[in-house]
Formats: sequence, structure tokens, C-alpha cells
Amino acid sequence: MNSSALSPRQAFRKWLQASQDLFSALLAAAPTPSGISSPALLLMLALLVYLLVRLIGLSEFPIYFFTDEAVQTVLAADLIRDGFHGYDGVFLPTYFENAWLFNLSLSVYAQVLPLLLFGKSVFVTRATSVLIGISGAVAVALTLRDAFRLRNWWVGVLIFSAIPAWFLHSRTAFETVIFVALMAWALYFYLRYRQDNPKFLYAAVTFGGLSFYSYRGGQLVLIGFVVVLFLVDIRYHFAQRRTVLGATLLALIFTIPYLRFQALHREETYFHLRMLDTYWLHDISLREKVARFIEIYLSGLDPRFWLAPDGRDLSRHVMKGHGHISPFMAPFLIIGVVLSLKNIKQPPYRATLLLAVLSPLGAALVGLGITRVLIFVLPAALLTSIGILAVVNRVENRRLEHPLALLLFSVLLFFNSFMLRDALTNGPTWFQDYGLGGMQYGARQIFDKAGDLIEEDPGRTVYVSSTWANGTDILMRFFIPDGSSVHIGNADGFLDHEMELDPQTIFILPADEYQRLVQSPKVTRVEVLDTIPFPNGEAGFYVTTFAYSDQAQQIFAEEQAERALPRSGTTEWKGQTIEVKYPFLDMGELHHIFDEDTFTLARVHSANPAVFTLTFEKPTALAGLRLTTGSMDMKIGAYLYRQAEPEPGYFEARYTNLPDDPTVTLPFEGTVKDIVKLQVEILSLTGGDDVKIHIRELGWYTSPPVEG
Repeated sequence: MNSSALSPRQAFRKWLQASQDLFSALLAAAPTPSGISSPALLLMLALLVYLLVRLIGLSEFPIYFFTDEAVQTVLAADLIRDGFHGYDGVFLPTYFENAWLFNLSLSVYAQVLPLLLFGKSVFVTRATSVLIGISGAVAVALTLRDAFRLRNWWVGVLIFSAIPAWFLHSRTAFETVIFVALMAWALYFYLRYRQDNPKFLYAAVTFGGLSFYSYRGGQLVLIGFVVVLFLVDIRYHFAQRRTVLGATLLALIFTIPYLRFQALHREETYFHLRMLDTYWLHDISLREKVARFIEIYLSGLDPRFWLAPDGRDLSRHVMKGHGHISPFMAPFLIIGVVLSLKNIKQPPYRATLLLAVLSPLGAALVGLGITRVLIFVLPAALLTSIGILAVVNRVENRRLEHPLALLLFSVLLFFNSFMLRDALTNGPTWFQDYGLGGMQYGARQIFDKAGDLIEEDPGRTVYVSSTWANGTDILMRFFIPDGSSVHIGNADGFLDHEMELDPQTIFILPADEYQRLVQSPKVTRVEVLDTIPFPNGEAGFYVTTFAYSDQAQQIFAEEQAERALPRSGTTEWKGQTIEVKYPFLDMGELHHIFDEDTFTLARVHSANPAVFTLTFEKPTALAGLRLTTGSMDMKIGAYLYRQAEPEPGYFEARYTNLPDDPTVTLPFEGTVKDIVKLQVEILSLTGGDDVKIHIRELGWYTSPPVEG
């Protein structure tokens, strides 16, 4: 009978026997009397298991390599290239810009040395995160030993390792992994401060400060945890006030990089919250916002979220059939919670429960997701370990202590090994939506193929579609050297308007784009050079070339003529309806240009200048225009048609060397009255006729701004 045909019970027995044999052999060979103690040996064996179940198949599971992983190494490479200056010119920047957001910090610095030593690879980027994560496992075990004073404390490593949500994410380079590991050390040293030596508070503050810069989504949890610990332990803090004062000064030093960042980027926090679309910035009542906060917060503590076998999250963050926390752990987790409530007056139990209760705070600002509440696995590992050890340590018979440790190690080894085997064997086909809304599979496979194509023939140009994953430009920079003839672009761009196309131009397209290409009357001679399969065997991506058909030029001309026709719409301003003639938009809608919100935008397809003609219901007095666009240099012209005057007034200005997403003003000569029509021309100076002009806001003011 082969192993794949074994029943679950037979498989368990087989794993149990194998682990018992291995465990016994290692114990027999260990230098326990004069060298390493049994608990220390068990800790090392547990750490070896932890490390193996992370490093084996690390590049293969998770099956995606996400842009949030690749960007850590890409930004580290740019930091080295730029002499340790950020994109904004700041030396040793506090935060790094990631897709318009300054949301990465310590995780980028962590990748610098591995990058210098080993270069870019999926394994190295993820292994860096694994090594930081394993330190958190050590902190869990030491907390059980030094704070809870439990025998068999080493089990914390294997229990922490076997939590499915941690197993999955600790094999990625997501920055939330670093946050959890550093918080584990902050908790450990805080409990040492409370129970053993006040000087440990300095270490707790150090790891707390580092965790603050490791993951922006965890900052509210950290701050809440610090505030609550200060309040509940205030008598002890007062007794150690000299140490607390010194630790407070250390904490203030940790705020300096953050204060520097806020001084340089005052609007970033607001912009970050807008990008996350937090409901706190929605136009709803305070009561609705508070109710939403409570709803999300409680969902983060809902057992159904954590224990449901199929998970309630994005498929790429779920281990199918395992839950975020294994249901097998639930009884012991409950025992741990009950014992902690019973011993709530003792600092270790109280602090662990508080961290568990506070863990959904960050998610409650935006929305529930496992990466935002991953910190919960830390108290969950401690509470589950307390529950298991409460059962095992009830046995007082010394003769059974060794066999029980053997059994416990074997069972936890089985769970870790089973999870690894399931992930590597079945994980690739757990979920079969491999596209943008699902697993976003294919980064390594696609860009390896693109690199091979260029290596075979340097004269080729390869376009890789952007629609199958987030941040494909970052993924390309991870896998492909800068300056290569591999580009991000899809066939839709070549079908949108005529571009230079030769047989040496190759496209790597997902299946849906390939089908649109085949069906388009604009192309002919579509040739499939190769396919890149999905894990389920289906053709996921097509490596293809094509040529324009004979009728393509005529179709392009007809489409361009149709797009050149102005569109009509209306906007409201001060109680009057304004008729608007505007060019064809291929992104956003007209109201995004007049909603007094520079966060929203619309994109003009291919009109340079982009012309907007506004007809007022009644004569209006205006003193100037205010315009926010995408990043470009520009010329703005305004024709002002006044009532009873045949010729319009005209004002223009050129704007160069502008910052990103600039806001410019075009003042008139004082306040111009009786305007019935306003025509605005926006000319990009950094693009040709087909440039796509991004407009965030077009507005005007009715009186000249006050000087000074």
C-alpha cells in the first residue's frame, strides 16, 4: 500500500511512530548530563522543525509571489543604489513609498543585508522573513518558561508553528510577520520587567519601538496595548518610576523618526486612510461610524472567523480546510482562556488576554482581514500552550514525564508535518481562481519566461500584461534587471490605438486578454509561441505574437473620430446647474472632476489639449481657476465669455518643474463679472497628442486670494 492510499488514522500512526523513533534517537545521542539540558534540547529540536516546515518548498508555497513581498527587496535595492536616501531625498528614510503610500519601513531595511549577500530571489526574500519569524517563536517559548513558569515550555514553538494563519503568512515576506515577531519580544521583556527585573523595561520599549515601524496597520494595537498596560499596572510603574522615566525617554527617542516623517509629509496620514477607504472618512454620521467600528472589532474576535475550516478571507490568505486557527486547537485555547481569567491578577495571564482583546483594533479602522489581525496568533499560541500544558503537566509521576514529552513532541511534529505536506501537495489547487481577484499566480513563472525570451534573442521586445496581479511593475523590477527590453503592457493598448508592431514584439497575456486578441478584427496572424500553465493544468498565460489586419487602420480612425466628439453632462454649483462639454474619459466620471475631492480623478483618453466648456445658468463672477492634475508640466488657457460681449477674454499660464499631482491656479485680472460660458484648455507639455491627462479637480474661485 503506498502512502497516498493510507487512511488519516493510519497516516497519523505512521507519522507518530517515525517521529518517536527520531525523537528517541536524538535524545539518546544528546549530551544532556554535562552539556545541554533536556528542555534546551527539545527547544532546539522544536526550532529545527519550525525552520524545516518553513524552508522546505518556500518558493513554491504560497503559490503566489505577491507584490507586497517583492517591493521589500526592490525598495532595499533602490535604497542601496541611492546611497541610503529615499525617493524623497531623505537619508535613512523613516518610511518608503509603496504604490503612492509611505507604508513600509523596518521590513525594507531587513532585506538590505540579504540582498547584498545573496541577490534577489523569492527564497532569499521569504527566508529573511522566516528567520525573523522564528525569533518570535523563541520569544513564545521563553515567555512560557520565564513568565508563566511552565514545564515543557518548549511546546510553544511547535504550537505557534502549527497555527495555520501563522504557518501560511510566516512563509511570506509580508511586513505583518515582522510585527508579530517583534511584539512577541516586547511582551516577553515587559513580563520580565513586571516579574523579575525592572531594567527589562528598556528591552520591552526597544522591541515595542521597532514593532511600531514594522507594520503601520499594527500601530493602533501597539499604542492601545501600551496605554492599557500603563493603566492596569500603574501602581507597579509608580514604584519603579525612575526606570519608567528612563524608558519613557527611550520611547521618545523612538518617536523622532516618526516626527521627522510627519513634518516632511503632513498629508500622508490622511492620504493613507483615503487609499484604504476607511469608513471614518465617509459621509456618514458619527453613530454609524462607531457602530461600524464595533462591528468590525467584534468580528475580529469571532470564533467563526478564526476556526471556520474554509476561512472568511481572501483565498490567498487562507489554508483551505485548516481555518486560521485549527479547530483541533480550540479546546486547549478555551482552557487557556479560562485559566487566564482565573489568574487574571497575575501579569502574564492578564497581559496575554489584553493583547488578544486588543488585536482587532487596527482592522476595525478599515475592515477585517487576517493580515490586519495576525497579531492575534501570538496570544492564541500562548493561551493554547497554557491549555495543553495544563493537561499534560497534571501528571506528577516522574517516570511518565519523559514519555509524555515524547508523545507531545510527536503529536505536534505530526501536525506541523501534515500541514506542510498538505500545503505543498494540495495547496496549489485549493482555490482555482488564479487571477487578480484570487491567487494572483504567476509572477516567477511569467518573468522567468520573459527573461528567457530576451536571453535567447536580445533584439526582442516583450510585453507582460498588468491585469493578472497588483503591482506588476514592482514584480518586473524584482525579476528583471532595470533597462531590459521587458515592459509592462498588454495587447489592449495595441488594440486601443495603433502602435509600432513588428514580429519581434512578444506578448505574455492571461487567457481572457488572449481571447479578446483573437476575436479582434484589428489583428491577424496570432501565433502562440508557448503557454504557461496554472497549477491545475489549465493554460493560464499565452506567449504570443500578432500583426495588424488590413482593416485595422480604418477601424482605428473611426474609433478616434468617435472619441473626438465632445460628451455632455452637468455639474451643480451654488444652486445652479452648469452644462459641461468635455472630452472622452476612459477612467472615472465627470463628477470626479467637480466633487471638490482631489483624491478622486478622471482620465482623458487621448486629447491634448483637453477642452472643457462650462455654460452657466446665470451670469457668474469668477476671479480664477484652480486645477489639480496628475504629474505633468502643463499650460492652462481660459476663455471667458461675458454677457453682451462678442469676444471672449483670455488668460493663460505655463507651469513647469511641478511636484507630483500638482495643484495650480490661473488668476484672472481681478474678478470678472457676467461670465456665461467658460472654456478651459489643459495642455500637457510632457506628452504628445495621445497623452492621457489625469484630472483630479477642476474648480474656480470668485474673489482674488488675500495676499499674505
